[in-house]
Amino acid sequence: MKIAEVVEKYKNLAGNYYSHIDHEEIAQCVVEDFKKAFAKKKIFLYGAGCVGRDFISLFHEMHISVEYVVDKNWDKIGEYKGVAVKDPQILKMEDTGENSLLIVTCDRKIMPEIVNDLEKMNVHFPHIVCGHDIHILLQSSWCMIKAEKDGKIDLKNCYECTCLDNTCKSLCRYLKRLNGYDDEEMRGTEKVEMIGYLLSNICTLNCKNCCESVPYMPKESRHFVPGKQVVRDIVKMSAACKFLILLEFIGGEPFLHPDLPNIIQEVLTIKNIGMVHIFTNGTVLPGDALCKILNDPRITVYLSNYQVSYPDKFKVEVNKTVENLEKYGVQYFFGKKQNWMDFASYELQCEDEEKLSKKFPDCFLHNCNRLMEGKLYVCPHQYAGIKLGKLDEKNVIDIYKYTDEELAKELDKFKSYSYIDACKFCAMPYDAPTVLSGEQL
Repeated sequence: MKIAEVVEKYKNLAGNYYSHIDHEEIAQCVVEDFKKAFAKKKIFLYGAGCVGRDFISLFHEMHISVEYVVDKNWDKIGEYKGVAVKDPQILKMEDTGENSLLIVTCDRKIMPEIVNDLEKMNVHFPHIVCGHDIHILLQSSWCMIKAEKDGKIDLKNCYECTCLDNTCKSLCRYLKRLNGYDDEEMRGTEKVEMIGYLLSNICTLNCKNCCESVPYMPKESRHFVPGKQVVRDIVKMSAACKFLILLEFIGGEPFLHPDLPNIIQEVLTIKNIGMVHIFTNGTVLPGDALCKILNDPRITVYLSNYQVSYPDKFKVEVNKTVENLEKYGVQYFFGKKQNWMDFASYELQCEDEEKLSKKFPDCFLHNCNRLMEGKLYVCPHQYAGIKLGKLDEKNVIDIYKYTDEELAKELDKFKSYSYIDACKFCAMPYDAPTVLSGEQL
């Protein structure tokens, strides 16, 4: 079977950044068919970004060899996990015969631009495929097979997987088994599968392009959400949801919160919450008591990759944090992304409903589900804009206005928006400039 035929065969199982593979038998078929299509092929990857690096890791596990990766920033990368990263110009000298396959490891929206660049270089591959959807299919299938065989999934690999918001069914099945969760016990919406809880708007850094606009919040409004309030909000939300695959703690800086150990211990007792994820800049040393709690199979810690922009004093603090996390066996990892999309502008961008409805599902922010002090926001842009007085409070749910059953119905409506009012004042997902992560004011 040719690679194009395999992609066509399974195209309905991957779309809009989500895997629809929900049975091990289907997962086995996906892996076997792609392996046969890859057999005896000289495989090249175009792009050493997040998706490209995910491919290298996945292919290494699957024992599929890659010739090399090409990337416009090749000279800044060198190699990744033993696979060389080279100048795209080298493809001019490559024998791209019938057995050559190029996987463009980027979002499908960018692929035409890369194909155009190849044509200008007079480089022609008989087989060129968009890697984004292939990775969603293969990664989800591979994880499902591994979970069934080995009984576990490495949660550190999940956070920046191409399956948006950790909502793939492989992870969901694994976490339910880890929790001893019974589908028959729970009621509520199935449309909300993750929550990002904003523990505070207090941070150790002043990132110029902060996602939550923390440096721009009035000083008198900066505070920690009381621990009891945090737990109460999460209990309320979880009662209206069938299963929350991911609960993310963000800020501000979560490790600054004085009641974080108690908060985590409380939420780990909620049976329909799967993975608990803490998003930290690493500059606050987690104490021994907290690290003992963080050493739990359902918890991961994400360290922001701001190393390029950090002052030296912060790099020292990050190293101390890493040492303590390793000492207690905490599942942690550094983020792969060294760049952000800057969506901090609140100038009017578009009022055309058709255009807004097209860009909304393509924007990764629309699944962020930010929760703070009893109010649920669609995304950080909306949350920050309302808090700064830049946006009207529209498309926001006050979760305590409803019973659990009523809230479940409101959440269904919440996830059925074709766009929200805040989208009119946002440059995402196409026009927001790319900036260096963690650059300080």
